[in-house]
Amino acid sequence: MIGIGIRVNQKKRGGLGPNVIVNSTFDTDTWWNKGDGCTIAGGKGVMTAATGVFSSPASTVEIGKTYKITFTVSDITLGSCKIRCGFTWGTARAVNGTYTEILLCAGNTVFYASGIAPANTLKVDDLIVQEVL
Repeated sequence: MIGIGIRVNQKKRGGLGPNVIVNSTFDTDTWWNKGDGCTIAGGKGVMTAATGVFSSPASTVEIGKTYKITFTVSDITLGSCKIRCGFTWGTARAVNGTYTEILLCAGNTVFYASGIAPANTLKVDDLIVQEVL
């Protein structure tokens, strides 16, 4: 008989840490680095370019940690949006709604909300990123 083992991190306590995103509701035009075609208006992050991206300052998330990410995508008229924790991509979202994903951060310490080519017109809001403890 062949056994299959799963290694569990014994340090996990359960629960969630605080939201690491400073301007998660896009209430002010601060904190976020904005790529081409990205603006903050009306309390939302607005993407109007094929590869628009909102990125956090470095050291927002930590490599090797797992994060629960909740966000709302609205007013989609074209394209889709993905979130990214370091180099780990979430699922493309092309329908208005609120989504939750669990991602393991790998590669770098920046959090991203990205438009997916070839084109995008959409808004993102209420972005909550919490470490899974």
